[in-house]
Amino acid sequence: MRPLLLALAAIMSAFTLSGCSPVQVGLVGVGVDRSGDPVLAMFSCEGPAETIRVESAPTTDGDEPVEWTEGLWLENPRPRSDDPASVSLVDPDPRWTVVAPGDGFEEGRTYNVRAWPAPDATLGAVEFTLGDLAAIGGGEVRFFDGEERIAPVDEFLEVGRDRCV
Repeated sequence: MRPLLLALAAIMSAFTLSGCSPVQVGLVGVGVDRSGDPVLAMFSCEGPAETIRVESAPTTDGDEPVEWTEGLWLENPRPRSDDPASVSLVDPDPRWTVVAPGDGFEEGRTYNVRAWPAPDATLGAVEFTLGDLAAIGGGEVRFFDGEERIAPVDEFLEVGRDRCV
């Protein structure tokens, strides 16, 4: 009986360790609209996003621990394949339900945005400050691909497609 319990404990540990983080099935980035407000850009290998969450923390030099606070929380109650691949983080499309409005965007804070097409899958995350947004031109997206970078939308989409292979 004891070998069976040890085997079950080992299997449960493996499931627990392997199920800690959702699998990444796409790419997210941030661009700006004509007003300079943040717009989340998404590329999904698994269907449209159902949830978008924004967290923020005081911007630090990187050596200090960061305490993230929850901000904007959007839910798409009826995701469809023809949903837009971008969502304004200031004035979301009406098909998105605002679960928590957040406190807006302000200087001196770093923002982390994630999107999920399903509870067990993520499109990834992107971090930015208002200063980062000022460096993004029209038709460009800031995203993480081994390092933070700013690229034209077409290049962002190409990187996203490459992740689906």
